[in-house]
Amino acid sequence: MLFAISRGNVEGYTAGQQPVIYLCSSTEAVDAAKLLWVFTEGHADMDYTDFFDDFNDLEKIDWKLMTAKYWNAIPEDPDRSRRRQAEFLVKDFFPWNLVEQIAVYGNATARVVSDILAGSPPPIVIQQGWYY
Repeated sequence: MLFAISRGNVEGYTAGQQPVIYLCSSTEAVDAAKLLWVFTEGHADMDYTDFFDDFNDLEKIDWKLMTAKYWNAIPEDPDRSRRRQAEFLVKDFFPWNLVEQIAVYGNATARVVSDILAGSPPPIVIQQGWYY
């Protein structure tokens, strides 16, 4: 979705990617909170994507592809973009107290988030490498 946003391909949204924030947690925190969760080894909306609810299945994710700078489909591997979109999904509700940090594009967004969450927000970190 962020790629589509970066290219202006999301109907009705024109603000670009810089206002987009990431609420970051961990699989361990979600599991310890006894929330229902699953993860996929590819884009969850595809009919042939597999869903898992056991951390022992994490090897099903293409971890090398997760760290690759480019992950478009290529003739030798036309399924790369689907696999790169593996997801970790939590059912129904995600509690705020499990948010461990907030990642933003730059200082301007960090200031906005900090102002909105005045008090004791989770740490706000700049992660420009997460954006296009």
